[in-house]
Amino acid sequence: MNSSSSGLIDIVRVNQQDLDDKVTIRDVRFEVFQKEVGLIEKYDEVISYCSRNNCLGQQLIDGGSKVWMKLIEYEIR
Repeated sequence: MNSSSSGLIDIVRVNQQDLDDKVTIRDVRFEVFQKEVGLIEKYDEVISYCSRNNCLGQQLIDGGSKVWMKLIEYEIR
């Protein structure tokens, strides 16, 4: 969280999930909101690693997705 000189919060990060056992799954999801703007960043990384005996713990990706969106321009109209 960031605060302005008035002590009020300007930016808030909301963690949806923060799980990474480095063996079978990685699930990291968060959103960042800015006062008077709204959603300025969204990150979703959900990955499942190979969990068979011959590859367990090697972080070989079985499947998943990764999306990172960040507001790069904002205009008040």
